[in-house]
Amino acid sequence: MIHFHAGFRFKYDDAQGEVCAEVSGSQITRNGVPAVIAIVLLDREKNEPLPLNYNLALSRKKLENGLLRITLHIPESFRSKRAKIRAYLLSEMNLLKSKEF
Repeated sequence: MIHFHAGFRFKYDDAQGEVCAEVSGSQITRNGVPAVIAIVLLDREKNEPLPLNYNLALSRKKLENGLLRITLHIPESFRSKRAKIRAYLLSEMNLLKSKEF
């Protein structure tokens, strides 16, 4: 797992075929309103988002320690392309971090 000082973690789990982020603090709420946190995958060669149903592929879970875990399950058909994928962690559509894998 990669740790960042901005209050979140971001990793790719090859065995599970998932990109996972854990966020805390101001990334979870904005002025008391829940923030929209998402992970988007980009095909680096085409510079286009991977065409998958992100609404169905994303799951969110509030952890006991106060963190919010966001998991994006990557369909098998896209896993073979992982050398050409960049993952973006977004909050309120603001880029928090990108990761190539």
